[in-house]
Amino acid sequence: MHSKKKIFVIAGEISGDQLGATFLNNIKKSKKVELHGIGGSKLLKLGLIPIFNMDRISVMGLIEVIPKIPELLFLINFTIKKIIEINPDLIITIDSPGFNFRVLKKLNKIKPNLQNIHIVAPSVWAWKASRAKSISAYVNNLFVLFPFEKKYFIPHGIKTHFIGHPLVEIIKSNNNFSNNYKKKYISIFPGSRRFEIINHLELILGSISEVSTNHDYLVVAVENHISLIETIIKKYKLNKLIKIIPRSRKEEAINNSILAIAVSGTITLELALNKIPFFTVYKLNFLSYFFLKNLVFVKYITLVNIIFNKQIVPELIQKKFNKDNIKKYLFILLKKEKDYKYQLEKFKELENLLKNNNKLPSYLASNLIKKILEIRK
Repeated sequence: MHSKKKIFVIAGEISGDQLGATFLNNIKKSKKVELHGIGGSKLLKLGLIPIFNMDRISVMGLIEVIPKIPELLFLINFTIKKIIEINPDLIITIDSPGFNFRVLKKLNKIKPNLQNIHIVAPSVWAWKASRAKSISAYVNNLFVLFPFEKKYFIPHGIKTHFIGHPLVEIIKSNNNFSNNYKKKYISIFPGSRRFEIINHLELILGSISEVSTNHDYLVVAVENHISLIETIIKKYKLNKLIKIIPRSRKEEAINNSILAIAVSGTITLELALNKIPFFTVYKLNFLSYFFLKNLVFVKYITLVNIIFNKQIVPELIQKKFNKDNIKKYLFILLKKEKDYKYQLEKFKELENLLKNNNKLPSYLASNLIKKILEIRK
């Protein structure tokens, strides 16, 4: 009888946890695989045996990461130690390049023959294009989610596969836009990190308190930040107007929303595929933004806009993220049908761009993972 194959998974964000669970679900059903590593609730539900809590490596922003550097360095070394102990057949790292690539680079010097897959390409099309060459020294296989990404990595010898974006199969296709106008709520997605909520939610709530509308609001909250959000809502005396929905029930919020305000992230793609018009907001610490502004060479931060290479969704970044603009775009999406429908039509096109020959991403990913696992029988 063959022993189970061991896969060591590293997901450092909620979005990475969801991706990992989607791609590994079919493989785990076979009961021939054992999962170890770092992940969130969805990977844990699949049976992942964790080495520590995922939140410990979930950090964003150049300045925000500085106080956590000693702990992150410790966790990188601890993760490598656990990988060597577990001796997996395959390592799958998902996004979180700051942590994952340091693990893979150091591990490659110790166990150069250990196969790995990295899911979600680093955004070399946005900044530091040289990373495509540098990661080729320690990344064996790369699964990219967007069709335009392959061309950046193949010239450097990385086995690169466009698998499509898993959200196209998680989210049911809906092209019946007429129901949107009957929906009761405007949803607010203030981010999953504490600093994002603090940076964005107060200004959003201060703005909507000055807007007259027939719609109530839903704030979608990561469970461990609900008390923080409750405190901010009480400050603006909006308890009767706003309802908090835990992140685990975000589909309920999306399905009942006519439009949304979203902090930049994967949620913007979810809203687009659910055909919910929205505008994006984002504000970083001044120093983080100053450094990033000089490093990043893309026009947009919203994935929909990046894919189309034009502004489909309004973006309120840094100084543009202010009360006047929040109120302005709420008015536009609520009152100007042409702008509302324009987003809906583009979201319909987006769905086809995120599939590879109409095959489901989980099917392509699981087949590739199985083939790579068979290399080390």
